[in-house]
Amino acid sequence: MTDHSNPIEEYRSRLDGRRDEVRSCQRLDQLVANLRLGAAIGFFATIWVAFGARALSGWWTLLPLAAFVALVVYHDRVYRMGRRANRAVAFYERGLARVEDEPGPETLALSSPMKLTSMQLISTFSAKVPCLNCCLLRELDRARGNWPIGSACRPLARKS
Repeated sequence: MTDHSNPIEEYRSRLDGRRDEVRSCQRLDQLVANLRLGAAIGFFATIWVAFGARALSGWWTLLPLAAFVALVVYHDRVYRMGRRANRAVAFYERGLARVEDEPGPETLALSSPMKLTSMQLISTFSAKVPCLNCCLLRELDRARGNWPIGSACRPLARKS
């Protein structure tokens, strides 16, 4: 049974495990790519032997072709496993940065050396200014370049 009392050590151990998984997927990806190359070379070699030298039946060309198709399908699975492993590494790197209080991509850099997250800004000032949640989030997201199109947050209409 593992001790989960120290989250930093737990994140580091999980991150190391995910990095090992990425390295394993990279090795498997390289192996499958080389096997695909071998199957393609075997296909062209059997075509030459079957139709050029007339030493084999033409049906023998289906064997390396079937192996190549099977390897293409398997290579796609290996590729997806590698992408999943890379996403897991990024997840644990962000989590470790958050636990260690390092600035991550969600922090807002101000002109002063102080950095605040958007939720810290909102919780500090939302009681003082009406509709600050909406306006501040819109401006923060617009500054980061990811303001959703057609958002439900609209500016308030002025009363005349």
